[in-house]
Amino acid sequence: MQEVQENSAANTQGPVYLDTVENYVKKQYIEQGIEAACQALDNFLIFYENQYKNYNYQVDGQIVSKYEFITNTMARIESEIMEQQEASMNDDEENEQENNEVILDEPLIQNNQSITDDSWFYELCMSEYYERYRSLLEQQAMINRQKEIVAKSFAQNVTEWAHLKFKRPGNNQRDIYLYETAKYNQLKTILPNCTVYRTLVTKMKNHDQWGQLMSQTEVGSSLGGGICDAVGVTFAEERTQS
Repeated sequence: MQEVQENSAANTQGPVYLDTVENYVKKQYIEQGIEAACQALDNFLIFYENQYKNYNYQVDGQIVSKYEFITNTMARIESEIMEQQEASMNDDEENEQENNEVILDEPLIQNNQSITDDSWFYELCMSEYYERYRSLLEQQAMINRQKEIVAKSFAQNVTEWAHLKFKRPGNNQRDIYLYETAKYNQLKTILPNCTVYRTLVTKMKNHDQWGQLMSQTEVGSSLGGGICDAVGVTFAEERTQS
């Protein structure tokens, strides 16, 4: 493995745990396939990048991209595994069984030093997933704030549209019900699934005063002096007669 570290390693200011990582990647390759092995290697490199700022990837002394490094490393690991498997097929049954055990059951932890290395690797895994979780929570909070803003804007536009589209209902349950039914039926011809979102329905209902019963005081204050609809005309006539 020393040759591997020299010829294909991520050079950084920190320690390189390539022996342990390659044992782990090989195990993933054998047990779960090349995709799982690539993911395991990529995860390790992400952890490494987060730990050390000054690093580069080298293959045979040449600086390469991260993708090229992963591709080269996986090709070499795959070649090593294939060579081991081919060698085991040429041996007798006893040697074949022994070699297969080495390939399939090679422990990730080789000695006391490797125990520390292996723990370090999983500590990095834990740190990475913890940070990802925190990041997702922050994104979720931001998305929730944006959803609130968008939902309010949507409800406001629906209200303005409905007030242009329909006549203001009388301040009674029947007229309000007819208005709300007509509004949502017409809205669903434009946005068929909009009413399945409870938040949007609640925002629309709360924002549109035409869909809410009002007290006489509220009716008077909302009508003002010159609203040209049936309710407004009635109140205007009453004020004139009085």
